[in-house]
Amino acid sequence: MAKRASQFRIALMAVAGAALAGIVNSRVQSADSSMPLAPSVASTLRAGMPGATAQRPIIDAGAKAGLLEFARRDPRGLVRLARERCQREIGDFRCLFVKQERINGKLKEVEEIDARYRPDPLSVFMTWRSGAGRAKRALFIDGPPFVDGQGQRRAQVEPAGALIRLVVSDAMVPIHDARAREASRRAIDEFGFRSTFQILERVNDLAAARNELDFRYEGEGAVDGRATVILVRRLPDTGAGGPYPDAKLILHLDQEWLLPTAVYSYTDPEGHELLGSYVYTEVQLNPGLNEDDFRF
Repeated sequence: MAKRASQFRIALMAVAGAALAGIVNSRVQSADSSMPLAPSVASTLRAGMPGATAQRPIIDAGAKAGLLEFARRDPRGLVRLARERCQREIGDFRCLFVKQERINGKLKEVEEIDARYRPDPLSVFMTWRSGAGRAKRALFIDGPPFVDGQGQRRAQVEPAGALIRLVVSDAMVPIHDARAREASRRAIDEFGFRSTFQILERVNDLAAARNELDFRYEGEGAVDGRATVILVRRLPDTGAGGPYPDAKLILHLDQEWLLPTAVYSYTDPEGHELLGSYVYTEVQLNPGLNEDDFRF
């Protein structure tokens, strides 16, 4: 029995390897993969439901079949391989980041943010197109002066509102204190595909260790016109003070890039009450951002 299980595992990994090899191509290295924002994205976010737009074929049929079979058989393994590929192949990127969050029980309006990211040093620059709360622009770079002598991380923030900008043009603001958590569920240094993978796997590992993880493939979808694999996680509803950040999570993994281009988080296992939605659109991978792209 053990030998048969081992043989099945080897065969499964071979299928997965073929699928992943089929979708690793030069487009990952190109900034020419920008797509226009799907009109349904913002309205879908306002409704708090993970919608799908019309798909377009981006990988061949054989690679797709292998990818979907791997997702069915070993969703955690797929996430692990996707995360490793992201770390290996994806450097900087820019996108239109569309998010909506529930803070202190109240669902905020949709935010549309032009975002730039690079991994080394970790750098994130956000400029709000719409839905700005306290900030019009925010910049974080992992190093002085954004990290002080005590290791506290801060962002350079240009406040929203014309009147306050007459008094204060910008300020260094802590990104992990109570006030920051009142503005956003995720800090600026938690933005990006790598961080999404890290948060996902950390919670998955905790739930698996407690024998409480339900994480499975639930079909295909689309984000910004690109085909995705849908992975769904369900956890015990432990409430705000419990060990889990949500009771239900829906993850869209781009079938070509293997990147988490949309995440929807809910307070309840049925997915009725949205906690947060995070969608990456108009994505340009590895565009070659430089120092000037991370400067006020």
